[in-house]
Amino acid sequence: MISSMNIINIDSIDYENKYNIHSLLAKLLKVSNFDDENIKELLKEDYTLSICEADCVIQASDRIKKAKDNNEKVYVVGDYDADGICATAIMSILLNKLDINNEYYIPDRFLDGYGINEDIVDKAYESGSSLIITVDNGVRALEAIEKAKKLNLDIIITDHHTIIDDLKDILLVHPSIMGEEYKYLCGAGVAYEISRYLIGDDNKSTVLACVASIGDIMVLSKETRNIVKAGLAILNNKYPSSIYRLNDSEKVNSDSIGFHIVPKINSVGRLADRANANVVVDYLISDDEMIIDDISFHINELNEERKSITNKQEDEAKKMIKDDPFIIIHDANFHEGINGIVAGRLIDLYKKPALVMSERDDYIKGSARSLPGINLINLFQDNEYIDRFGGHAMACGVVVKKENFDCFYGQVQKDMANYKVNEEAEENIIIELKPEDMGINNIFELDRIEPIPQAIRAINFALNTKYINRIFDNEKIIRLIIDDNLEAIIFKNSKFYKKNNSLNLENSNYLIGRLSINEFRGNYKSQFIVDDIA
Repeated sequence: MISSMNIINIDSIDYENKYNIHSLLAKLLKVSNFDDENIKELLKEDYTLSICEADCVIQASDRIKKAKDNNEKVYVVGDYDADGICATAIMSILLNKLDINNEYYIPDRFLDGYGINEDIVDKAYESGSSLIITVDNGVRALEAIEKAKKLNLDIIITDHHTIIDDLKDILLVHPSIMGEEYKYLCGAGVAYEISRYLIGDDNKSTVLACVASIGDIMVLSKETRNIVKAGLAILNNKYPSSIYRLNDSEKVNSDSIGFHIVPKINSVGRLADRANANVVVDYLISDDEMIIDDISFHINELNEERKSITNKQEDEAKKMIKDDPFIIIHDANFHEGINGIVAGRLIDLYKKPALVMSERDDYIKGSARSLPGINLINLFQDNEYIDRFGGHAMACGVVVKKENFDCFYGQVQKDMANYKVNEEAEENIIIELKPEDMGINNIFELDRIEPIPQAIRAINFALNTKYINRIFDNEKIIRLIIDDNLEAIIFKNSKFYKKNNSLNLENSNYLIGRLSINEFRGNYKSQFIVDDIA
């Protein structure tokens, strides 16, 4: 139970009148501090896709066309997460449609590590390829790039990760040089823009770029927003079957992609000791229903195994927590592919950045996750004890030599203690709602801003307990009746209920949670899903 918090009461009538919207959406938009241009972008119904004509896209496209003209073989190197797998599939679809001989390779998380390396360059050379294209990786692969040059292999780097090194004289396609409209592209989004420039619309590639954008938690604005909206429209027509079959409900939205589809794709790369991510690329590209039946079954099985491993590793990790400003734990028995998920769960529990690490040979390797206002790239880039790292402000992979681990650990704690957190980014917003804000039409209206931006998704709601009229308690849930069309629900298997083991409303003024709609036999009811009380 939260003892106190800043719950905001919003007067939204001005936004309701200006944008002709209901009170719930008006309050969300007002508290999110979007400007008029942003709001109009969120509410617009037109999501026509553009074609990027940045110099880097044109140069990469020209080199690909040259490969076609010269009957060259192209070697695509991807990444083992959902973004990298989808990006690889997009590039493979493009090359196949251009009738270019190609081969792709998703690095093994354990054997190869992240991204292209010198050994993979050797594989490309031995395959007879003369052009390498990286997708969702490459901006930190200087040794691999030099190796490619020595073997007279051309290389196109397509990536969206933070650029730290000097990449002069390299054919690079990156959101930072593609123009303002393309600044929020993920790795698959970058590959998709090259595809659109060369062959125009391809529904399967649009859906893949949509899934990857949500999976990599991109800012859902500008062209990235258009891609996601276009992809959702296609996916809700049950195409492509390979992606649709990974969803757990008939309707697909950004939540179902983020919570169902993406984890299943990621599970294959995470459990590289049990599966091969290259098979998922085959699966995503395929239209053969027998192949889709078979592989989707195994992906679902693998995801269940991933959940079991994650829960066990989380339990072990919580026993190792110290009172440090930055949570860093490592264990030789931790599964490397699960570390990032566990780090994210530790953040939810302890509200501190977290790095969970495994041991392999002479190295300790792990995945870090952060909180809004704490940039991991800034925090790690001057740490001399790191062997290598890369990623985003909020998620980062880190490799440290065993002999340097203690010094690395101490330096991170020192740097975190002195780190100036961006307090505005860290602010947790909770809006007080009244029953009239939570009607069916109000909640359905949120579909207008689907995919819902992260700034809005992070907002929680508060409902005053004075509105509760009746309470029904059964084996699995507690139903708090507000009126005939609105109820609050507490799931007894939720973290909140397990932590408190009971419901005590005597000293609580507010229910804290989120909104949903319950549909039963064609009847709809608004529900307030309780995550905490205050």
